[in-house]
Amino acid sequence: MQQSEKKQNKSQSVTPFNKPKTMAKLDVLFKKSNINDFLEPLVSSRQVRRTKFDPDSPRFREACKNLQIDTADIELKTRNYFEDQIREEQKKSSAGIDMTKELSAIRYSYHLQSVKEFLNDIIYERQRIVRNQRIRGTTKAESVIS
Repeated sequence: MQQSEKKQNKSQSVTPFNKPKTMAKLDVLFKKSNINDFLEPLVSSRQVRRTKFDPDSPRFREACKNLQIDTADIELKTRNYFEDQIREEQKKSSAGIDMTKELSAIRYSYHLQSVKEFLNDIIYERQRIVRNQRIRGTTKAESVIS
């Protein structure tokens, strides 16, 4: 009977109070990690809209600085932004044909593509920075101070 009780206890769901030590350590690691620590290079421009990145993190800022990329270049704009921009241009030029939707779609897809390329460059640079910091044995706080 004692063996069957032990099996039942093992099969119970894991709660925060009876977690194995390795799982608790993993939880601590994931809670301490920043948004950027798990960024992978982007494959399609659709991923740009879904990717969460923190442009204020020290490594992200350092990567932008090394690549001479302004954070304004990677700000996501909406399709409405491009439609408004085209309408303003059409008012100035007094063009008779209204191609606002088509032009805004083209400009928006180009914008997403360029942001994707910038982000991929930044991601690769961040990975290089992390790798160099691990080789040197410096921590995040030490790299920010120096």
